[in-house]
Amino acid sequence: MPKKIISILLSLCFVIGLFWGMPVQKASAGSQANIYVAVGDSIAAGYGLPGYVNQQTNLPADSYPALVGNFLKTKPVNAAVSGITLQEGIDMLKSGSLDVSLKKADVITVSLGSNDLLQPFMQSLATTFQLDPAIFADGVSDEEYAMLLEVYESYDMLGILTKLSELSEVLASNALLKENMENFDSRYEQLFSLLEEKKAPDSQIYITNIYNPYSGVAGLSDMIEPYIQTVNQVIAKISKKYGLIDVYSAFAKKNETNVHFDLQDTSKANFDPHPSKSGHATIAGLVINAIKQANTPVKPVLKKASISKKGKLSVNIKKVKNVSGYEISYSTSREGKPVKLKRTKKNSTSFIVKRFKKKKTYYISVRCYSIKKGVTYYSKYSNAMKVKMK
Repeated sequence: MPKKIISILLSLCFVIGLFWGMPVQKASAGSQANIYVAVGDSIAAGYGLPGYVNQQTNLPADSYPALVGNFLKTKPVNAAVSGITLQEGIDMLKSGSLDVSLKKADVITVSLGSNDLLQPFMQSLATTFQLDPAIFADGVSDEEYAMLLEVYESYDMLGILTKLSELSEVLASNALLKENMENFDSRYEQLFSLLEEKKAPDSQIYITNIYNPYSGVAGLSDMIEPYIQTVNQVIAKISKKYGLIDVYSAFAKKNETNVHFDLQDTSKANFDPHPSKSGHATIAGLVINAIKQANTPVKPVLKKASISKKGKLSVNIKKVKNVSGYEISYSTSREGKPVKLKRTKKNSTSFIVKRFKKKKTYYISVRCYSIKKGVTYYSKYSNAMKVKMK
């Protein structure tokens, strides 16, 4: 049987994301640090990364919630449960297990919805290829790889193509998938209605959409893409009120999953659809950039800048509300990278600078900064003002 057919068929078995249960840790009371709650499924749980174990308490160090937590200078509250569906996410919120953390949360990330697609897909695979779904409960071992190869090799090429066509039909008629797609919108709205009730009034919520782990893989990608698009349209609608983390587009541009196809040696193939270490870093970067944008002060206006004969730089900045202070910088060209001179207090606008040389031109700029629970957020630099030491 052609190795390419084997690869495609094996990949179908790994798009299921079947990972189960994980305890939720609570944030420490009375802390002045940020409180960050990571709600999600196996992706947020860091499935497949070093340090991941079933029923884990702490998130793997390379998982995107852990990386976001590092930026926020806090330890994430782990509300990521492998294998969880939207309804199970709703049930988790109703249980009250997250009430204390959510009521104090500064940042909440939500990564849910993929299992509402993946579990029916698994069901369709079992129906089509007469496989026992129980073998996927904890992922797929090397022994199970060999077993699957033996099953697939029992078909000739015509038989495999027939099964692929049958799989497409079984998937289209899958009652669970149909029910999940019809109710995805209402369940997603219910989830966020509950979250809205339980979160702190000023909590910032960021929602990741769903990526196609096999984007570009002929046959497989097209089979699951319409369902992913349906789900992502719902997520986009809900996230208008919050912040959308567009993982779908990021992963479509660059493969950031554990998927690897070696058609010359199928024993080296990896069909795990979860994000790789690099993929988690990409998701974390998107979330961190969104947090920065939400907390970045407005760009200040530099009203005046001049240097006296004694090297005293006088700066007049239009006051910006709700900032911790200003950072004054210079460069030797208008397009040059700013070099920090001094970080001022809120009302400080002038000080002595000894490094300037006579008859030399400088470009002065200023930016605001805000410090929130140990994290510093910078505004963009003001327009540079040209000055020359006399």
